[in-house]
Amino acid sequence: MFRVSSAALTTLLALSVTSLAGAQQASRDTAHHSQAPLTRDERHDRRTISADSTKLHHDIAVRDSVRSAVEADHDRTHAATLRADSLQAALAAARKATPRDSAAIKRDLAALNQAKRALDQDLDRDKQAQAKLVAINHKVDRESNATIDARRDLRGDRSTPPHTSSNNRRQ
Repeated sequence: MFRVSSAALTTLLALSVTSLAGAQQASRDTAHHSQAPLTRDERHDRRTISADSTKLHHDIAVRDSVRSAVEADHDRTHAATLRADSLQAALAAARKATPRDSAAIKRDLAALNQAKRALDQDLDRDKQAQAKLVAINHKVDRESNATIDARRDLRGDRSTPPHTSSNNRRQ
C-alpha cells in the first residue's frame, strides 16, 4: 500500500509542479509588453512547445515513480531469494538430523514451497515492471526528441525572414 501511495503522491507532485511552471511561463509571457507582438504562428508554436514540455515533465515523473517501484520490487525479490536459501539450508539440516523429526521436515518443506511461490510471483511482477519501465523510457525519449525538434524548428523559423508573396512584390 505504501508503494502505491508514494507513486500516486509523486505523480500528483509532478503534475502540480508542471502546472505551476506553465502558469509562471504564462505570466512571464504577459509581463513583457515591450516586446513586439507575436504572430499567430509564433503563439501556436509556443503553446505547442509548452504542451509538449508539460507532457514530457509528466512522463519523466511517471518514469521516475515506476523506476523507484522497480527498485523496491528488486529489493523485495532479493530478500525473498535470501529467505528461500535460508529455508533450503534449514530443510537440509532437518533432514540430516540424527533423530529425524518428520514434523519439522514437513513444516520446513511447506515454508520452502510457500517461499518459492512468493519468489516466483515477485519475479513475474519484476518482469512486468521492467517491461513497463522500458516502455515509459521509450515514450520519454520520443517526447524529448519531439520537444527538441520543435524548439529547433521554432528557432529556425525565427532566424529566416518571412516570405513575401508575389502579389505583395508587384505593388
